[in-house]
Amino acid sequence: MLWLVHPLQVECVSYVTQRTESIMALLFLLTLYAAIRGWTVVAIVACGLGMASKESMVMAPLLVIGYDWAYRVKPWRQVLARRRGLYMGLAATWIVLLALSVGGPRSETVGFGHGVTAWQYGLNQCVVVVNYLGRVVWPDGLLLDYGFPVSLDLAEAAPWALGLLGLIGLTVVLLWRWPRLGYPAAWFFVVLAPTSSVVPIATEVAADRRVYLALAGITVLAAVAGFAMLESVGRRLGGQGRRGPRFAVATALVALIVAATPLSIVTWRRAAMYCEPVMLWEQAVEAHPRNHRALTNLAVTLAAEGRYAEATVHMLRAAVIDPDSTITADNLAALLAAGASRDR
Repeated sequence: MLWLVHPLQVECVSYVTQRTESIMALLFLLTLYAAIRGWTVVAIVACGLGMASKESMVMAPLLVIGYDWAYRVKPWRQVLARRRGLYMGLAATWIVLLALSVGGPRSETVGFGHGVTAWQYGLNQCVVVVNYLGRVVWPDGLLLDYGFPVSLDLAEAAPWALGLLGLIGLTVVLLWRWPRLGYPAAWFFVVLAPTSSVVPIATEVAADRRVYLALAGITVLAAVAGFAMLESVGRRLGGQGRRGPRFAVATALVALIVAATPLSIVTWRRAAMYCEPVMLWEQAVEAHPRNHRALTNLAVTLAAEGRYAEATVHMLRAAVIDPDSTITADNLAALLAAGASRDR
């Protein structure tokens, strides 16, 4: 429930063109569910469709294998032998992703050779991923556009990188000692890996929608760990027997309501902002004043409301920041022409 009502999920619903993320997430979860149930054909078909939806689906076969390793009680060799056909079928769906990616529109913005190195993008993502985790706990500062990767040196990124490495190290320990707790923790990092590691996305350093599916892992981890802790407390307070689980269930329900209520309110307010596009773009510009794309979109939105003077100011700022942008130049020319026609 907390996964569904979290404000980080708003972009996938309210920003219509980004619903590819929610479609991919649906097929990702269907792949995992079908694999758990033993529906091999359903799992492979869902995985193939997911690969055709969005590149982040690339991690689905690995997480299916990881689930079997973490949760199935039989010796791993037996599981591997029995499920080999499923694993090979899921891996084969990578061909779908490869075929659609080569020469596709993403090739112009994603990958190497677009002005952002793997090192620079990786340093940016150290900051971004830690901020994602911060917004999971305290969903403040959500933006429609976080701008482009920026130039960072190692000293600037070091605190964020050390924090991120510490969290990844803790996840590895959980996977090794307590796989059933480690799996949902690893889910967060594995799902984010295609967009938030070292493969540069030159046009966008971060996006709330990237956390859409990854957040499920954090939610499950919090639920499982929290319930186990409450059950332990209940047993200590009430002795052995059924009091521990009953106490855990009752307390968990109260905690769920307490957490879900404010999250639902913030989510409703965030969703309402999508009815105010000027406010959305003003928020993005205020957070990142040199984001020429946000400035351009703010200007276009203002012009749509007939506020040509304000729009021209923002479009000129965007043109100064990125004089090579043909989109900004075309929009600036259209604004100036519209302003001139109004003055006649």
